[in-house]
Amino acid sequence: MSARSKRKVKKDKIKQLAHSLGFDVVRFSGVKIPDKDQAFFLHWLKQGKAAGMSWLSRDPGIRSDPKHLMPEALSIVSLGIHYFQGTLPGPPSVPSGRVARYAWGEDYHSVVRNRLNQFQSGLKNIFGPELKTCHVLDIQPFLERAFACQAGLGFVGKHTNVIVPGMGSYFFLSEIFINLDLAPDQPLSPDCGDCVKCVKKCPVNALDSPYSLDARLCRSYHLIENRGWIPRDMRTKMGHWIFGCDLCQDVCPLNPDFALGREDRDGRDGGFFDDKTEGNAVSIGRGFGGRKSPVSSVESRDPNAKPGFNHQVKKTKWPEFEADRGAGAWVPLADILRLRTRNQFKARFEGTSLLRAKRAGLLRNACIVAANLGVVEQLQGLLEECLFHDPEPVVRGHAAWALGSNPNQKQKRILERAMKNETDADVLAEIKNR
Repeated sequence: MSARSKRKVKKDKIKQLAHSLGFDVVRFSGVKIPDKDQAFFLHWLKQGKAAGMSWLSRDPGIRSDPKHLMPEALSIVSLGIHYFQGTLPGPPSVPSGRVARYAWGEDYHSVVRNRLNQFQSGLKNIFGPELKTCHVLDIQPFLERAFACQAGLGFVGKHTNVIVPGMGSYFFLSEIFINLDLAPDQPLSPDCGDCVKCVKKCPVNALDSPYSLDARLCRSYHLIENRGWIPRDMRTKMGHWIFGCDLCQDVCPLNPDFALGREDRDGRDGGFFDDKTEGNAVSIGRGFGGRKSPVSSVESRDPNAKPGFNHQVKKTKWPEFEADRGAGAWVPLADILRLRTRNQFKARFEGTSLLRAKRAGLLRNACIVAANLGVVEQLQGLLEECLFHDPEPVVRGHAAWALGSNPNQKQKRILERAMKNETDADVLAEIKNR
């Protein structure tokens, strides 16, 4: 058997094992990416677009060097997990905030890490004890998106997410570093054509230029990573989102046609979604600004093929990411606003990604959504309790903002009483500026 044939056999064995463990897409690359990818990342940092995510700027040079994490690495196996759960369900009958799809079910870090460990054990069984591997999820300093694209797993869309031909962009990415010399797959041509739906639909203009996201303006950043005060001029733009945001992906013509639920179709995304068509304006098999594109399979290897949506790809095969395994698509605001201690918060959201926002962050978000949905009077008692009794100033301040968003006489009296009792300067400023 030739050396080329042996490398192919090895790749086929790796792919077979990965698919047996539920990974949807498997691609291979070397341990280097084009210099332009590292340069783009460094320029993005220099522009300040990482906002408060200071860890991204620590030793940025090592993120493009897999050998920093595993010196013996010769190849990288890029893996994609499709987590799309189907049509967005309608909200409950009680006031609720919307959750980004990736956080509907169990925390993907734990789920994917466990499967990666199984994958590594299986590789050892196939290739022997001399095999060395290292797995990478999004908590390690690594440009996983750039390496996934270099492996041909997909291409970066203008919404900055990796688009997998035939399946869309609702994907978790992970990698296995391996000390086997494997033939790399060919990267795809990054091309969204003239489509700019994601750019135009972003209510905060976070996609200030195609393929680049400014976290300082992004709803997901503020609702998850921002540990402090959300700028006053951005609060109404958060709409009904309580954790993260999917809007730029929901409107992408290369995602499933039924990504949008009735809330979005009816234009009720906090008043910021104006596409009132039945589902995406672009139907299955169409993309790139309405130009016809062939429906390609997930395993398509033609880098010149225009990717479209494979209508046979319906939902994730991973039950762990379904809504009934975690927080779900919607969380009642009252459930959040009554969480007064860290232990209560942890008990309510244990095992889900919502823990990332921390208790104060999620309560802050709930206060904003209450005002945006116009349900402050319905939740007045809980907001008043937050204002007077929550230990975190950021919660008290956003509760004051919500109560003062369109206050009736009773809410004005609540704020006047709070003015006399409050000692924190930032909270007092929120009360005075109502």
